[in-house]
Amino acid sequence: MPARIRAIEKAYLDRDAKKTFKVWHPQVKVEGKWCFLPDDSSRTKLQEAADEVAAFEMAIKAIKEIDVSMNPG
Repeated sequence: MPARIRAIEKAYLDRDAKKTFKVWHPQVKVEGKWCFLPDDSSRTKLQEAADEVAAFEMAIKAIKEIDVSMNPG
């Protein structure tokens, strides 16, 4: 079975502090395309995790919710 979840680490520039920061993002594969998970309250506007394990846990939770919404009942 092909992977439907993953976690990737990305680096960003904090323009105010003039420094870079790294965060982990969970991703899920929906209809053959990798998708980030939105989060308007985070600084990147994507769901952020402190480490890879936490990002995978977030992706697992999201894919379960997606599967239920796409296949109700």
